[in-house]
Amino acid sequence: MNRVTGTYDVYGKYSKEFRILEDKLFKIAKLYNYDYIKTPIIEKSSLYHRENNNTTDNVEKHTYDFKDLSGEEITLRPEINSGIARTIIDNNLYNNNPLKYYYYGDVFRYDKPQKDRYREFTQFGFEVIGSNQIIVDTDIIKLAHDIYKGLGVNDITLTINSLGNINDINNYRTELINYFSKYIDDMCDECKKRIINNPLRILDCKNKKDQEIINNAPKLIDVMSKESRNRFERIQQLLHDRNVQFVVDDRFIRGIDYQNDTIFEITSNDKSLGSNNNLCGGGRYDNLYSHLFKRDIPAIGFDFGLERLIKVINSQNKELFDEEPIDIYFICFTEEDFIYCSKICDYLRGCGLRVEYCIKDCSYKKQLKHADKYNPLYTAFIGENERKNNLIDIRDNSNNDRKVLNINDIIKIVNTKNNERQKVKKYGSK
Repeated sequence: MNRVTGTYDVYGKYSKEFRILEDKLFKIAKLYNYDYIKTPIIEKSSLYHRENNNTTDNVEKHTYDFKDLSGEEITLRPEINSGIARTIIDNNLYNNNPLKYYYYGDVFRYDKPQKDRYREFTQFGFEVIGSNQIIVDTDIIKLAHDIYKGLGVNDITLTINSLGNINDINNYRTELINYFSKYIDDMCDECKKRIINNPLRILDCKNKKDQEIINNAPKLIDVMSKESRNRFERIQQLLHDRNVQFVVDDRFIRGIDYQNDTIFEITSNDKSLGSNNNLCGGGRYDNLYSHLFKRDIPAIGFDFGLERLIKVINSQNKELFDEEPIDIYFICFTEEDFIYCSKICDYLRGCGLRVEYCIKDCSYKKQLKHADKYNPLYTAFIGENERKNNLIDIRDNSNNDRKVLNINDIIKIVNTKNNERQKVKKYGSK
């Protein structure tokens, strides 16, 4: 039986890359003082299939919907923002705002299978809820920028724009409907649908025939309020002050129905990504809470897929995924040796050391070959003499220096070597 189309398995080298990246992102979240939030994978369909909104393509066509045994309409989450909003309201967390959350989990979209696009993929994101301060917008943008730079992904472009407030957006929608209605018979079928549901999405159309019409469309800045323009100018100045490089694109529109004011995305020109070079997207979405729950709760955030991030890291900074060597690999000769070794390993693991031995019945040479797979700092040998005297014959694999030591002395030399390695890794010294 084969896996479901549009899904993938995580194992071997790929699983290690996932875990390394997850650990690094968790540390970043802790460094920036974000709390973890987890929402259900399944939600009531009404959370995503909302009436009287500028429906996004993802929610309109690409969700996994079903009825559970009680007959309730259920949807596998196509994004996590709405689930977090429901969590905030359900648990009365809005009384404690502002809130800073990071989230991590799988989302589901029935996209056409193609290179690096999956129907189930892993999303990592950050949100600040309960503050509409300009400095928060720049904090979020800089965090997204810092994540990629910190992971060694340097070939990136940060693009920003402003949608204005909800009145600006509604005025712009009207302008676009009036403009595109004159040409809609000459435009593609997708644009004909979007002029009713979400005319802003027409600006994303890649149809070459439609490009000239789109290029002459009204610009959002022309209908934006003075307050929104001033806010966007101030955000740009603050980003300059914080040494964040960006470009302003007044045609850049994100196709999410509840966003307003600041929007941004990070793209890469890395050839490993092919034509789909988007790495990260985000912005402010104060309208989400007002639309769903009639609550005036400002929010801003961003998210990104781990699969694509892993790919671009492998292209630009694959050393990030170099696996740490284990501390000690044990070589044994008899069943009694293995029993003694297992007890030693229990003790060493309790002391925080990474140790391993061969769990398959194999020869001395095959054990040595198996040890090479883990690139251990030390190789230890256990035989009858070691068992009788509670000692361990251990070899330093960096210089082949070999000693017979008791277990406490071994713990000391391994910890000393690890501390030295961490200093070299941190400061780049020799």
